[in-house]
Amino acid sequence: MDVRIRHGDSIYSTTKNTKDRTYIKENKKDYFPENIFQKYISKGQIDQVGNITYSFLFELDYGIEMTYEEYVDTFERTKAEINLEELLISKEAMELRTFCKEARYPKEMRSHLNLTSRISFDKRILKPLVQAGKLNLIRGKRYNDWRYYWKEENCMYK
Repeated sequence: MDVRIRHGDSIYSTTKNTKDRTYIKENKKDYFPENIFQKYISKGQIDQVGNITYSFLFELDYGIEMTYEEYVDTFERTKAEINLEELLISKEAMELRTFCKEARYPKEMRSHLNLTSRISFDKRILKPLVQAGKLNLIRGKRYNDWRYYWKEENCMYK
């Protein structure tokens, strides 16, 4: 799985849907093509422990080295890394890097980016940048007094 946007593209040009095939690069070698899977695999099973076993049509069972829980964890972690990398190279993050040299309210940031949905902005941009340590919080006395600034190595807000 690789980054799906080019440097400077909008983060809103992608989706975070786990079923989205854009997480899989079409030009990469497919080591287990779907048509082969459908042709030779009669079933896939997950046992009570979570081990995954595939049954081939020619009476061979093959288990993979990870449980379903480990697979989901690995997939979600990889997806999160891709989403963060995409966010950091997105048009929105590049604009916030410049705009938030001074501490800004989230409403100011949304307005600067021409975004109207607070929920979408918080979920796709603000929270991931805060969790990644790129935007830092300056707490006010009330919740709506919170402002954020882009953290650079030589930042005056340390």
